[in-house]
Amino acid sequence: MFQTRRLNLIAFIIISATLIIYDLYKAAHTSFTCDESITYLNYVNASFMDIISYRYPFPNNHILNSLLMKLSHAIFGSSELALRLPNIIAHAFYLLFSFKLFNRYSPKNAILFLILMNANPFLLDFFSLARGYGIAISLIVVGCYFYCRYLEDQKSKNHILAFLFICLASLANFAIINVVIIFILTHNFLQFFMLSRKFSFKNLWQVNYINLIILFFLSTILYEPIRKIIQLKLINFGGMNGFWQDTVGSLLSASAYYSPHENIIVIIWKELIIIFSILFLVKFKNYFVNKRTFELIQKIILFFGMNVFLVRSEEHTSEL
Repeated sequence: MFQTRRLNLIAFIIISATLIIYDLYKAAHTSFTCDESITYLNYVNASFMDIISYRYPFPNNHILNSLLMKLSHAIFGSSELALRLPNIIAHAFYLLFSFKLFNRYSPKNAILFLILMNANPFLLDFFSLARGYGIAISLIVVGCYFYCRYLEDQKSKNHILAFLFICLASLANFAIINVVIIFILTHNFLQFFMLSRKFSFKNLWQVNYINLIILFFLSTILYEPIRKIIQLKLINFGGMNGFWQDTVGSLLSASAYYSPHENIIVIIWKELIIIFSILFLVKFKNYFVNKRTFELIQKIILFFGMNVFLVRSEEHTSEL
């Protein structure tokens, strides 16, 4: 086991160094996109309060990204590389904590999973652009790592860190508010259904007081931006057909590189996702060091898998 972890560490360093060098080169040699330019022109020179209060309301103001761009601009100047540096650093954290997660719970497959987590070129693009998406994705992975640690030891410190990083991710991309809600629901589902905690107002408070305190501060920051976004009807971006079709479907479609056989490729990939999830539930238990943690993860995947199945059933029914 020690030898496996040591080899994993060497492979992790090589893979991470290669990807970060790729990010640096791409960030330095690629011109700014339209969205990046809007963020730079409107928010980098704005004040701290103007950024977090959404004084100039527009979805390009990914608050955490705008603030980090402003900081990087003050320290390193206004080159493309300097303004994109926060997302490159976010990629380093993404690599580190995804590796720590896999190496802790499945060391035999840690490098395979790390490669898969960085195999999509569209995902890698986010880490070399001055946008909020790369930062948000990275913070979600960090939050997942600490929540898995919390499932192991039930320490409040890990719960606080997990939810704090998830909430910070929502400041980098408002769409992550959905993940914040899912986190709270999943946490309660685990405590009251999987761990069989007795349902009472006292236990409800004990389970959620950390979430509520952090959520209060997050709501204080997000109230004014969200109010302006809704008031000015700036929220009508993206698809209207649900997560599975508009997010998973469009991601797989784009990842097929618009092949003439795109529809067939997407169908195959969707089914492979479901098959892999079933195999994960049934076959991969022996690869995990902590069986109790794996059993909890099994139940989480089963719970959300049922929801995906229901969504897909609804989609197929509506097509008939």
